[in-house]
Amino acid sequence: MFSAGGMGATARQGGNMWQRWLAPRKRSSRPWLSTVLWPLVGLLMTSSGLAQATNSANADPGRAVYDAQHCVRCHALAGKGNRLRPLDDVGLRLDAAAIRDRVTAGPSVADQLDKRALMAKQKFARLPSADLDALIAFLVKQQAPAPTAPK
Repeated sequence: MFSAGGMGATARQGGNMWQRWLAPRKRSSRPWLSTVLWPLVGLLMTSSGLAQATNSANADPGRAVYDAQHCVRCHALAGKGNRLRPLDDVGLRLDAAAIRDRVTAGPSVADQLDKRALMAKQKFARLPSADLDALIAFLVKQQAPAPTAPK
């Protein structure tokens, strides 16, 4: 990299490294690569990503609310999330009114919750009604038996 005389490879080649770096570059012999192909590849990648995000949100708006509100911090679905409080069979155990009461920390369950859980659930009562309804409908559909932990 350096010669015995202390001159670097850049000095031996002549000129300053930064001058060569900032010098105008030779135009490509294939301008269609930079003007057509790469923007097209970027557009396809972006549109497929948008389509995938739109499809997952359109598939079930309640699932989108579940994900947006980070319910997996305290609950689990299909083994993903906090396994201490699975929601896989909540639709079998509770009806829509009872689920709404538990989600929003209604008066019938507020005394059963610790302070931290009560504060976390009270924010759901302030969700827009369409979001809350979608979340409740999504939870009512959860009727698979909860996975058991390996022993």
